[in-house]
Amino acid sequence: MLNATLNATGNAAILQANGTQEAQSVRGVLDAVSSVNATAAEAVTRAANATGLGAGGASFDWTGYIQAIGMLCLLLAALYGILWAVRRFGLAGRGKSFRPGDMHVEGQLMLGPKRSVMVVRILNRRLVLGVTDHNINLLTELKDHHDDAENGFAAVLQDTQDNS
Repeated sequence: MLNATLNATGNAAILQANGTQEAQSVRGVLDAVSSVNATAAEAVTRAANATGLGAGGASFDWTGYIQAIGMLCLLLAALYGILWAVRRFGLAGRGKSFRPGDMHVEGQLMLGPKRSVMVVRILNRRLVLGVTDHNINLLTELKDHHDDAENGFAAVLQDTQDNS
């Protein structure tokens, strides 16, 4: 289309030119521009065919995209596996982890607002704790186990005071 426009413009310029020498020089310029345009069009066509995007070139290939998506899925699966393993087994060197059933509050005596004494069983050890809104202090550790129904919290607290 550009060549047709240049040719029409060149023909009009030739008709309007006075003298044959001016007409020949205009014709020479137009021929030079046409050859440059043809060379540029050939270069674009060659480049399009070389990259596979031209009309006569190879069809579009999806294998590179499929490989990239496959690698992304593989990476996400590996990250999910690592996250699962950390949640399941914990981090190394984190110490012993406790299950929810390992700790049980056996009794509690309120001493005032936000203050209490608690008897807690954790990993088969009975601890008497002083609990406030800011601190938890170990008062003592009970050596013997009181399973009798008649021994309630008051009896355990009395035994603790006698041991101190």
